Amino acid sequence: NVIPSGVLNNTAIYAGVSLAQLGFNHLDFKDDSTDFSIYKKMHTYGYLKLRKPISSDIDLDMSSWVTYVQSIPTNIDFLIKLSFSDTFTIEGGTNSSGIAHFGFGMNLPKLLPGDKIISINYSFNPTLKNFSSLLGNTHEISVVYSGNSGN
Repeated sequence: NVIPSGVLNNTAIYAGVSLAQLGFNHLDFKDDSTDFSIYKKMHTYGYLKLRKPISSDIDLDMSSWVTYVQSIPTNIDFLIKLSFSDTFTIEGGTNSSGIAHFGFGMNLPKLLPGDKIISINYSFNPTLKNFSSLLGNTHEISVVYSGNSGN
């Protein structure tokens, strides 16, 4: 056995592939004073996630995704996330481009009727290399509305 028996009990595995920018790869723009073209390149994304309950109140998510665009280095992201009783999450990860990721979030299920929830999340993405983006490290705040209480 490659995976010992019982390890994957109650474990969910998610996988996906996305091909973005498949069509309209060459666009020409022209007006009275401007004439230019845009050439887009197809983006390929792959995703794999493993979700395993580690107790009755805590789920562990481990995920990775790959981004491939012709002529630039392939990027691979890794993320580990803990979800506590579907109310609080904390996550951390890194990618092959040298950017770290730290985040936390809170689900607010009691604000809306039924099984609808609002999630508020914050994440911080510092660079781990000697260079950074023009704007420096990034901060993200997201507010998510969900029609059910599943993650």
